[in-house]
Amino acid sequence: MKHIFFFIAIVSSINFSFAKSPYKAPEGFSFIPSGSMTNNEITFSCMSLLMASHEVTNKEYRNFLADLKLQNRNEDYLAALPDTAKWNLPGSSMQSFADYYFSHPAYDDYPVVNITSEGALLYCQWLGEKLAVKYADERFKQMRLPLESEWIYAATAGHNRVVYSWGSSRLKNEKGDYMANFKVVGDEFIRTNGNELEVVGDAYTSYYFDNNFVTAPSSSYYPNSFELYNMCGNVSELVVKKSEEIEIQDSKTIFLAIGGSWNSTGYDIRINSVVEFLEANPFTGFRPVVTWKIES
Repeated sequence: MKHIFFFIAIVSSINFSFAKSPYKAPEGFSFIPSGSMTNNEITFSCMSLLMASHEVTNKEYRNFLADLKLQNRNEDYLAALPDTAKWNLPGSSMQSFADYYFSHPAYDDYPVVNITSEGALLYCQWLGEKLAVKYADERFKQMRLPLESEWIYAATAGHNRVVYSWGSSRLKNEKGDYMANFKVVGDEFIRTNGNELEVVGDAYTSYYFDNNFVTAPSSSYYPNSFELYNMCGNVSELVVKKSEEIEIQDSKTIFLAIGGSWNSTGYDIRINSVVEFLEANPFTGFRPVVTWKIES
């Protein structure tokens, strides 16, 4: 069984660089120092950042929508609304999630899903403007989605050749606790097919249920060394394809979903697990980031 640990998402106080900042950082963000690391034989470099320590929650996103309505930004409001009907996956019986997951207070602290890349970008812009006023700092207005390279660097906490964000290649810690929220498929549901392993077809209705039928709270399990929660598993996260690798499709930026989700097997919640994001779905959420150069 999976043991869930709940934490209050706070900015790490142990990083001496951030301690030099002339103001108190917003709750729920962590400072990511600049640096470089190698993962999957690729070297990633990153400027210093402020990154949300947890995936954006249903409550946070509802507050955003309510403010859009208050500002009479009706077009943005409609564009940002989650498509809750996406919970009705083929062959599933999840209408209750479609009805209650986004709106019921019981799921306030769970990650928002079924949102479009446009909705996520609107949220980042909105949050940045709010924080710029609150902290009298214009840098917040550059709030955005992470680049793929930034997300990978943050997930590894700057360590080389890390498989999962907790710095191990194992899915359990020494106590036998699972380190993330993912689809736990037992050995009896995996068979060989030639030289490849495959999951038996009925495993998706018979796999081991744990404390989370779908998502877990955004600030749960164990944070990595940068105090970031659920970088692997729970929900995959929206990122922008690395700038120098941007591909143009109808003049649109390429968005990716990275890190795997509650519906991914253990192998597919690796830091390097990336798929192209094509539409809103119940497996993908996001966390905002902003480039953050420490001023002298």
